[in-house]
Amino acid sequence: MRSENGRFLSSDKLPLAAIARKRVAIPRALFALLVIAVGARLWALTHFNQLQLDPDGYLEIARNLVSGDGFGYSNHRPPSAYRPPLYPCLLAMLVVAFRGAPQWLSAGIGGLHVVLGAATAWLVVLTGRRLGLGKVSSLAGLVTAIDPLLIYNSATLMTETLAAFLAALLLYCSARRPDGRWRLGTGVVFGLCCLCRPTFWVFGAFIAAGWLVCFWRARSRNDLEPGSRQEDWRRTATQVALGTALVVTLWVFRNQQSLGQPILTTTHGGYTLLLAHNQVYVNEVVDRPWGAVMSDASFAVWTANLESSLAQEDPRMFGRSYSPAVEIARDRWMNDRAWQFIRDDPATALRTGLTLLGRLWNIAPLSTPQRPVSSRQQWPIGGFYAAVFLTMLVGLVRIRRAEWSRWWPLPLLLLAFSAVHTLYWADMRMRAPLVPAIALLAARAFVRSTNQKMPNGRVE
Repeated sequence: MRSENGRFLSSDKLPLAAIARKRVAIPRALFALLVIAVGARLWALTHFNQLQLDPDGYLEIARNLVSGDGFGYSNHRPPSAYRPPLYPCLLAMLVVAFRGAPQWLSAGIGGLHVVLGAATAWLVVLTGRRLGLGKVSSLAGLVTAIDPLLIYNSATLMTETLAAFLAALLLYCSARRPDGRWRLGTGVVFGLCCLCRPTFWVFGAFIAAGWLVCFWRARSRNDLEPGSRQEDWRRTATQVALGTALVVTLWVFRNQQSLGQPILTTTHGGYTLLLAHNQVYVNEVVDRPWGAVMSDASFAVWTANLESSLAQEDPRMFGRSYSPAVEIARDRWMNDRAWQFIRDDPATALRTGLTLLGRLWNIAPLSTPQRPVSSRQQWPIGGFYAAVFLTMLVGLVRIRRAEWSRWWPLPLLLLAFSAVHTLYWADMRMRAPLVPAIALLAARAFVRSTNQKMPNGRVE
């Protein structure tokens, strides 16, 4: 830069304001994308705001944490491990921040969701650039910014917004060429994903299985010398596992101390499995035409019968006020009962699994008496997802063999969630953490080939 007398000024002599403007400069396309993401979520908060509702009790847990009653529900005797801990702990920070103005708490939660939603779209763009998509990365970010699932759920008190953000952050980490600290950080991010949505554990198991296969093949070829690719994978796996352990061990240790069991996930899995594998669900959903849902009356009858069966099995497991030991016993009882139902009728279990998978990947929301969805809403949403899924499949086909070293975590994430929800209860909402991967794979369809530049300037 020249001064008024024509001399060049070094960067350390530039005005501070000019340096600040230069460093925070945001490309117009990215700025427009962030505006769209923020605007869409503010629109959702205006039209679909459900932040005053707490269907899964996350805010209740947060308030109990702040009041000193522990991680649990008010009508239970804390402690509990019924819900994953990350989202309630995040909400607890907002409860503390708005303690002097509780009427603004919902606005604070909405603001958090808006920021997380915009950050998710931004991370998708950065990940796309790392994967070699170039300018097409903005298309992936746009798909994320306007995704109907993410927009709608930003106005609900649920984990979808946080889970999608963490999934985008995890994919960004996996797309980098990591050093030791970055690998450790990737493990921390994965641990946070698991503390938000335990389904991510299956994704980790799939990655570990793939790593073991690669390691076994390398060992059979005696290709584990220092500096080899397989040796680098082993070092990466160790450091990522350490980062994960640093985060998750806190939850496991807490559960061991408070509940007497080293619970890795939650005590909610048995209920979620049984909710999809029982005769009422089969009669109301699986055996009926596509689009059927379990009615409120049928669900109430099923719940009453479930509690009655629990009382007959052990009176201590009946009702909603019970000790941590009973919470664990209920979870195991429901899990065992669901697996017994699956073993007794494998053909029905298979049909149920296909139904659950279809509900996970449904392109249009199902209309229910509690949440009616008109055809005027279903058709645009269905058209959007039909186009995105079609281009995603094209993108998957267009990934070349040399590119799979960077792209393989994305389809593996889709496969992991799909595998879980062929067993556990599912609907479209459960697909929210997959949106970043779906958007990136869809954008890949518009790129003939990718040049993946490494930090040192080489092209891989």
